[in-house]
Amino acid sequence: MWDELKLKRSNFLFEHDSAEDFCTSQWQSGPTSFAYILYRWGVSLIFLSVVSRLMVAGVMRYGIVWFAPLTKQGAILITLTFTYGAILATIHYMKPFYGKHFFLKIFWLLHITSLVISVVVSSIYWSFLYKSTRDSKDLLTDLFLHFCNSFFMVLDQMVVAFPTRIFHCIYPFCFLLWFVISSVIYQDWSGKPVYSILDWDLPEISLLTVIGVSVFVVFVTFLVFGMFRLRTFLYNSFEEVKCYGLC
Repeated sequence: MWDELKLKRSNFLFEHDSAEDFCTSQWQSGPTSFAYILYRWGVSLIFLSVVSRLMVAGVMRYGIVWFAPLTKQGAILITLTFTYGAILATIHYMKPFYGKHFFLKIFWLLHITSLVISVVVSSIYWSFLYKSTRDSKDLLTDLFLHFCNSFFMVLDQMVVAFPTRIFHCIYPFCFLLWFVISSVIYQDWSGKPVYSILDWDLPEISLLTVIGVSVFVVFVTFLVFGMFRLRTFLYNSFEEVKCYGLC
């Protein structure tokens, strides 16, 4: 745990020795698992079908403005993450990866960013924005974009085999920074804020919002790091019990 908090280069980068960890589940017994492939493609197809439908309908009705909210950008990022992960898992199933590969690091980057941002989006929406927007929302779409997003990412965090690094919080923070910049551009162009709590006509409140959300990003990263440690603890405990029973 304490080694994870040291300000050293390896804690910020995507260095991991086992390439197969990015294409397999923590819980599978063999080097490959068809059940894991079905899981990855199943979730990927759910997000591909729903998000693509929402995107087409949204762009046809609102144009490029549909992409402005962090919710929509996060949903696209999650869809990309699950689809990319499903492709990697399928390739590994047919011909296992060995060594270090750049495209595995891309998946790691996508996953930690999607995971943290999804939890941040869900938490902020249900805590601060739901009551003010619930009358204008479709319930199923609302639940998919603000509950299923974080539910499936948290579930995936407990399924995958690769580690979580605390200092990888800089990557979801960079995504958040991109959104803040785009929200300024959007409000300058449209004359209205993306969210009521991010109104740049009230810069003091908006800056406090950005600072608060930035701190929350760090907190959520610690939280998902705790999930990673819990996952490995449960796995090791299960293996010890299984070994004890066999021995």
